[in-house]
Amino acid sequence: MTLLGIDMTVIHISLDLFVEKSKKWSDTLIAAG
Repeated sequence: MTLLGIDMTVIHISLDLFVEKSKKWSDTLIAAG
């Protein structure tokens, strides 16, 4: 695996986590609203 490949994997995982958190926040706000 190249260094670039590792970077892309880390970015991909970070984006997935960010999306998951965003969804939870949206659900929480909708439930509260």
